Amino acid sequence: MAKSQEPAACLTWGPEIGGSMVLKHRRSGLCLVLLLAAMAGVVAEEAPPAGDAEKKAPAAEKKEAPAEEKKEGEAAPAAPARPTYPLKSEYFKDVIDPQAGEDVEEAMKLEVHATQEVIAALKASPEEYLKESLTPEVTFRKLMRTPEQFRGHVVQVRGLLEFCERFPVPDDWADTSPLYRGQISTMTGEMYTFFALERPPAELMKKPVRLTGIFLKRYAYKNRLAGEKLTWSPAVFIHNVEQYSEADTGPGKAPMELKTALLIAIFLLFIVVRVAFGYVRMKNKNARENPFVRMKGGKGIASPFPKPGSKKP
Repeated sequence: MAKSQEPAACLTWGPEIGGSMVLKHRRSGLCLVLLLAAMAGVVAEEAPPAGDAEKKAPAAEKKEAPAEEKKEGEAAPAAPARPTYPLKSEYFKDVIDPQAGEDVEEAMKLEVHATQEVIAALKASPEEYLKESLTPEVTFRKLMRTPEQFRGHVVQVRGLLEFCERFPVPDDWADTSPLYRGQISTMTGEMYTFFALERPPAELMKKPVRLTGIFLKRYAYKNRLAGEKLTWSPAVFIHNVEQYSEADTGPGKAPMELKTALLIAIFLLFIVVRVAFGYVRMKNKNARENPFVRMKGGKGIASPFPKPGSKKP
C-alpha cells in the first residue's frame, strides 16, 4: 500500500506546480493585454478619429469664410474731399456787401447758406492746405473796393489782436457749433473782422497775430463809439488766431515784407527831414532877430548905431 500512495502523491504534486505555473503565465498575459488596451485607449483619446477632424474642419472654415468675404466686400472709409480754392458756391450770388448809410442790422447780417458753405469748406481744409492755397497780393483796399472778385479766396493778413467774443449763432443755422468773432488792426489803421472756429488764447490780446482763412464779404460791426456807429472791414473765416512776429519767416526769406520796409524807411526819412528843416529854420530866425551878429571875417560885433563922423548910408 505504501508504494501505491507515493505515485499518487507524485501525480498530485506535479499537476499543482504545473497548474500554478500556467496560471502565472495566464495572469501575466492578461496583464499585458490590459496594459496594451489601456495604452491604445490613451492614444485614441489624444488623437480623435479622422472622421471627427474632417467634420470639425469644414465648420471652422465656414465660420472664417464670412469674415473673409466681409473684408473683401467692405470698402475702406474714404477721406473727405478737400475743397478747391478759390471756393465756388451758388449761394455767393445772394451775398450782399453793404454800403455806408444802410440799415445797421442789414449791414451786420451774414447770409446763412453762403456762410454755412464757407464754414464747411473751412472744416474740410487743414491749416497747411489753406496756406498752400493762398491768393497772393490781396490788399485791404482790394477786398473793400471789389469784394465780389475775391469772395471764396484764401487770404492771409497780420495785425494786432484787438477784441474777441463769442458770436451768437442763429438757431436756423444747420451747423450750430461755436463761432468766435473778433477784430485785428494793422499798423496803417486798417481793421479786419474774423470769425474763428476756436477761441484765441487770452494772452494773445494786444499782440501781433496772423489770420489765414476764407474771405466772404465786406462786413460792418458796431464800434465802441457812442450811438450806433459802424466800422467797415473785410470778413475772414479762420480756424484759429496764430501768434506772429516779423522773425517768423522761413529760410531764405526776408525778415519783413518789402511794403513794410518801405513804409518804415519813408517814415524815418520824413522824421529826419522834418527835424533838419526845423533846425535850419530856427537858426535863420534867431540870426535875423539877433542885432548882435558877428560880421564876416571876424571884425567884431556889428553896431546898430553909426560911428561918429561916418557917412550915413
